[in-house]
Amino acid sequence: MSRVVQHAGVVVPGTSLSLRRREVAKKFRRQWRLLLFLLPGILCYLVFSYLPMAGIVVAFQDFSIFKGFFHSPFVGLKWFDYMIHNVNFVKVVTYTLYMSITKLLVSFPAPILLALMLNELRWLRFKKLVQTLSYLPHFLSWVVVAIIVYRALDPSSGILVPLLSLLGFKDIGLLTQSKFFVPIIVVSDIWKEVGFSSIFYLAALTTIDPTLYQVAAIDGAGKYRQLLHITLPGIAPTAVMLLILSVGGIVNANFDQVYNLQNPLIALETDVINTFIFKKAIQQGFYSFSTAFGLMQGIVSFILIFMNNRISKKISGYGIY
Repeated sequence: MSRVVQHAGVVVPGTSLSLRRREVAKKFRRQWRLLLFLLPGILCYLVFSYLPMAGIVVAFQDFSIFKGFFHSPFVGLKWFDYMIHNVNFVKVVTYTLYMSITKLLVSFPAPILLALMLNELRWLRFKKLVQTLSYLPHFLSWVVVAIIVYRALDPSSGILVPLLSLLGFKDIGLLTQSKFFVPIIVVSDIWKEVGFSSIFYLAALTTIDPTLYQVAAIDGAGKYRQLLHITLPGIAPTAVMLLILSVGGIVNANFDQVYNLQNPLIALETDVINTFIFKKAIQQGFYSFSTAFGLMQGIVSFILIFMNNRISKKISGYGIY
């Protein structure tokens, strides 16, 4: 930041910085009441997001709940070495990447397509009905969604079983074979979140100047060309931002969804990183190993977000920061 500004031909050092400080102080005095509304959110982040980061020290200890943080012995990178050489490490990480990448490739375009279709509807009552019906599943917990999925796919009384039989899927045990677990995860994720996720793209569509479509129509551009040259570029910044955040979650599969849709017959074959950490820490008491695994997961997520943001800014010019 420049510390020099010129007044009436006279160079005054430090004036630019002091003026900016005075402007910030003036805005703060004028808006301090509004800024108070930020305090609850900031406190929640400090208490529930930043304060627990102190627990990362467990990853470098042979932690015991009876000894606590201050008396558990320090073991350095022992648990990271153990993690890399663990027989389940490659299996769990590979399955997590497979599931997350499949979800990203299939689920990410779904709300964009829904938003584009809703944007073309001219019957407002029907449009509102479709929006409402597509939004409602988002507000259900994954426990409820898991119950619905199990009821719908129950071999004896499931409402989807006759339909699947007509398509050639007879007595295949969708819930008892691990090869069908990822498709169930993807379909249930789309059903639950596609409506709510489309809100972001519908909001982005409202920012596009309608006169652009009028000018394009006068020039002879059809719906396809208008979509290609006006609509998609208009929602591109929103799509890129959400894509960057989604890529960061590739190694962070939805714990609630996976854990509630698992069953004892396929649990060992369908574990992802989050469920593996949960079982090791909560059910088996390997706190240090689970913390080391979780720390590595967080580091990889941060690197993926950073790299994807840099690549996106270089290719498309859009990014988070």
